[in-house]
Amino acid sequence: MWHLEFLSPVQEGAYIAMFLEQMKINRDNISIKSVKKYLTDDLLREILISRPQKLYGMCEDLKSHLFPHEQYGPFINAYRKKERSRSRTEKDCIKKFKQVIDVFDYESYIDKANGYKLARLIGRNSCVYCNRQYTLIVDNPKNIVRPEFDHYLPKSKYPFFAMSLYNLIPSCHICNSSCKGTKEFCFTMNPYLTDGNKEYFTFSYEGSDAASLKVILKDIDPSAKELCESFHLEEIYNAHSQLELKDLYTFAQKYSSTYLSDILPQTVRDFTPSQEEAFNCIFGTEIDRSKDNNRPLSKFKRDILTELKVLKSDE
Repeated sequence: MWHLEFLSPVQEGAYIAMFLEQMKINRDNISIKSVKKYLTDDLLREILISRPQKLYGMCEDLKSHLFPHEQYGPFINAYRKKERSRSRTEKDCIKKFKQVIDVFDYESYIDKANGYKLARLIGRNSCVYCNRQYTLIVDNPKNIVRPEFDHYLPKSKYPFFAMSLYNLIPSCHICNSSCKGTKEFCFTMNPYLTDGNKEYFTFSYEGSDAASLKVILKDIDPSAKELCESFHLEEIYNAHSQLELKDLYTFAQKYSSTYLSDILPQTVRDFTPSQEEAFNCIFGTEIDRSKDNNRPLSKFKRDILTELKVLKSDE
């Protein structure tokens, strides 16, 4: 949850192969000569696969070269408005730079086929932001069943990063559209930059019996506070209080801490599971924090079961 590993050079090459040729064609259609000259093949490759640190470093140069004569600000102001709300001057500005933006136009590149390819390339099964919903890929000729891709740096403000691989975060519809939208979060919380060994917050609970249980968040790192609030994690997970939380609480009341290692050998002949295998089978989630993105609710269940003493705090 909130952490992604960088892709391999082979995977990055596959991503470049998906989009570079069409980007070059769109680049060659630009009528502003200085912009066309600036957008070399090598620069397009850099924009596609540069890591977040480098993208941030490229930002000011891209603003000044892609929108010469200090037109970045006026363009973005117009770009973020609905067409009917734009003035004549703003409409002219959009028209002038449309060919530039077409080089990075997310909607035209991420059609159904490429959306599936990108989802497989990144390969995450649950929403990176909330870890509450599956984002599995299901091939279906009529519908798109795959994760949405949130632009960590919003494309309404950074349209030139709309196709940057490490700016695309696999997420569920609720997190992408209903919660985050066009918000811009701090640089260090980009999932490709977060520390995979660090817990940025902990799920906990209040209540003295199953009927009064309430999910709470504690030990929130200051850098993660805005994300926790923006994604409404406490409120969203509270919807699970009388479902998942109640089940975990009841489990802890009925069974000893050795249940995980004892129960399966008693029921499955010739099978002695590891703690991880037993946990996966019983709770349907991952005990290993590095695998949180494999299954929904993994962090939530691990945190709660640790607090309930079913798991040791160092597991």
